[in-house]
Amino acid sequence: SGQISDAGSGFLMQNVETVGIVDLEFTDNGVGVDAENVDHLAFTNIEVTGSTSYGVKLRNVEQFLAFNSEVSGGGGAGDAALLYEVDELGDYGFSLAQSTIESDVGNGIQFSLLGGAEDSSINLTLEGNAFATTADNVDAISVDWDGAILASLFTNGFDLSGDHNTAISLV
Repeated sequence: SGQISDAGSGFLMQNVETVGIVDLEFTDNGVGVDAENVDHLAFTNIEVTGSTSYGVKLRNVEQFLAFNSEVSGGGGAGDAALLYEVDELGDYGFSLAQSTIESDVGNGIQFSLLGGAEDSSINLTLEGNAFATTADNVDAISVDWDGAILASLFTNGFDLSGDHNTAISLV
């Protein structure tokens, strides 16, 4: 186990095939984990706290798996704790299990399908997680996706203490 703190990006990955991160804390970084164009990314026992922007920012990560991990807060107004965005056409997978996502300024998880990726599909699995938001007018899980979505959500808990919040928003 270890810790990465006070960096612009705690862990930056670009154009790599497979990365696994185990037993690591990311504390008080600009972005805790920033991954772009990664084929397979897995987290086990990861903790991301105190980021001044997104806790975790994923762009064009084909397959993402997180188990027993925590992402707490995004730092900038409206920043999601975990941002997952795609701007390349493809088939994507996102699995989060036995984890905690908390945000006091924006959405818990934000899924965004951007220009260039229209008709991309995602297999989304969320199982046994805890989601908490405290800001007003935010979503614990926000999915803005034009392509096919195969979603499996089991035994997740939601604590939405801000005004006008939504547990799951699909648009």
